[in-house]
Amino acid sequence: MNSDVGARMLVLRKLNGWSQRQLAKRAGVPHSAISMIEHGQVSPSINSLQKVLDGVPMTLAEFFALDLDMQIRVFFRHEDISNLSESGITRASIQGKGGDQAVCTVHEIYPPGSDTGEEPLINNGEMIGFISAGSLEVTIGGESELLKAGDGFHFERRRPHRFRNLGKKTAELVATLVPASKKIP
Repeated sequence: MNSDVGARMLVLRKLNGWSQRQLAKRAGVPHSAISMIEHGQVSPSINSLQKVLDGVPMTLAEFFALDLDMQIRVFFRHEDISNLSESGITRASIQGKGGDQAVCTVHEIYPPGSDTGEEPLINNGEMIGFISAGSLEVTIGGESELLKAGDGFHFERRRPHRFRNLGKKTAELVATLVPASKKIP
């Protein structure tokens, strides 16, 4: 158990980019306590472990659900980013860990005349983003608006939605897709 808790503490610390001293300061515990936990030299009580996790903040359940085999990755090169093209629209995405429950950021490119389709899209969760180039007609529910570079949007994805490039220039949007289990404050 000591090594499992220690390995999880190390993954937690690296996920947040903290040194042992930084985590100890956040948690209000001595630096040596974090070091001894990570090296499996001590097995913290539930109260002691909770005190460390309160500094993150993270629940005990989340701590014990950490994937010890995960690759901690923070930078993505162009060639590593997933790309999909459908109906002339190109979508590049970076997805956090957690499968269907992960937050996902997308960069979509809409050539002139492209459209997500006459049948509105309906999904779970939320979408928040902005137009980074050109202009797009964005329809959410019964409302349509022509958004230009710098304009943004935020909506529940269960509302029928559609994106169309009615202009003569390529349009781009950058958005974050938030699963239904997480909420944007």
